[in-house]
Order: sequence, then C-alpha cells, then structure tokens
Amino acid sequence: SSNAPASRTSTIAPAAASRADDEPIPEDPFFEEADDGFVGPQVGDPLEPVNRPIFFVNDAVDRAVLEPVARFYGWAVPEPIKTGVRGVFSNLNRPVVFVNQVLQLHPRGAAETLGRFALNSTLGFGGLFDPAAELGWDEHYADFGQTLGRYGVPPGIYHVFPLLGPSTTRDAFGAAVDTFLRIDRW
Repeated sequence: SSNAPASRTSTIAPAAASRADDEPIPEDPFFEEADDGFVGPQVGDPLEPVNRPIFFVNDAVDRAVLEPVARFYGWAVPEPIKTGVRGVFSNLNRPVVFVNQVLQLHPRGAAETLGRFALNSTLGFGGLFDPAAELGWDEHYADFGQTLGRYGVPPGIYHVFPLLGPSTTRDAFGAAVDTFLRIDRW
C-alpha cells in the first residue's frame, strides 16, 4: 500500500485510467487487458510522464529485437543445453540467495541453498547438472529488495528503466546490491 493518493498510482496498463485533472491517459497500443481482473499492487508513480515513454520504447525493443532472438534460441538450441545454461546461471546466483536468506533470518533455507551451491558447483560441474534436486533440496529465491522489505523499508516510487524495465526504488537498490554480490562479477 502506498501513501500516495489513488489518482497518483499506476501500473502502466489500463488506458481507461485518468490523471488527477481528469485528462485521459493516451491509449497504450500494446496493452492487452487481462481476463482475470487482477490489478497488481499500487505503487506511487510520480514519474509517470517519464516512465510511460520509456515503457513504450522498452516494449518496442522487446518485440523487435529480444523476442525474435529468444524465439530463435528456443528453436535452435536443444533442451538439454538450455537446461544446463539455466542451471549455471542459477548456480552463480546461489551465494546472493544465501546471503539474503541469512539476512532474512531463514537459516534452514540458507543452509539448503549453501548445500545446493556446494553440490551443484562440484558434482554438477558448476551447475550444468542439478544433483541437489535429485536429493530433494529445493531451490530458494531471495533478493536484497525482499530483505529490505522484511525490515520495513517501503517500496518507494515506481520507475521504468531503459532496457531494464520496471522496478520500485527499493527493488532497484536491492538489485544493485545483488549484482555487487554475484560471484561471476568477481
């Protein structure tokens, strides 16, 4: 929940929304209304005049460049290789998850994450294979934005970053900390 008035919140989606002065928001040519009626959490968007054009550019780049590349990758690369690549990147992120689970006071999850990292880094050849899953060790997710939230830091305002996409102030700061913690950075 945000302290901002309802007229100053946005999820950058429905064209039917209006601004505080009842000026209609320009129709989003890429918006497709969901059938489930779900409206995500409302976060203050005082940067909407800047966020909206960045969103449109990001969406255009996604549709024109990233989506075709992803479709080609999905078509051309065999599933076992894609699984191995995902495993390596997931394994590289395990130390970040471990640190955040410790900070969030989740010792059991932190221990399991550390065990997954150790096992998959050695017997799994850096994460190409996932022997930890065969032992029933679940893969956990935790980031510094969640850690800050656990300690009461509010989400802040909504931002749309060029090429990186949407975030809140808290999660953007958390992502920067997580990036610093990643072992592949060192």
